[in-house]
Amino acid sequence: MAEPHGGHPAPTSAAWLSALLTFGLLAAILSWLSLKGSPNRRAALCATAASIVWALEATFIKSTTDTLASDGVTGTLIRWPVYALIVGGIVGTLLVQAALHVGPLRVSQPLIVAVDPFVSVILGIWLFGEHFNNQPLRIAIGCVAFGLMVVGVVLISQTTPPNLDPHPAQERSDG
Repeated sequence: MAEPHGGHPAPTSAAWLSALLTFGLLAAILSWLSLKGSPNRRAALCATAASIVWALEATFIKSTTDTLASDGVTGTLIRWPVYALIVGGIVGTLLVQAALHVGPLRVSQPLIVAVDPFVSVILGIWLFGEHFNNQPLRIAIGCVAFGLMVVGVVLISQTTPPNLDPHPAQERSDG
């Protein structure tokens, strides 16, 4: 609804550095903080960190594919975004798995789904200079739609059973 557009295809080095330091440091701090606390707290912090990393990963994908299209495989392999893409994929996967492992799905899932697009919008503006349609009604509808998506994910994730054992009431026998 908000129709992000405009901007430029390649971020400046200063924009990359500031965005990577800001969001990389935030994800690292959240990951470190997730080492202690209740399962809910740990899952929330890991999920938020994972979502930040996946939002960064989207920027690495964009930069890598743009470089691949313009400079080919060799040009891609001599630039850093392809390597950030690999590292980001590994780190993002580990953080998601940690979030799913340390606490309940009803805590981690809404954060994984909601934080990523929110950070992605910020990164699109910050790195690529994107801007939104300047019609307030369209922006308001986009914000309401995002809010409804978050509410829907939270409601759906709250219906997950506390124990994912498919047969909790049945007794198991060895025979």
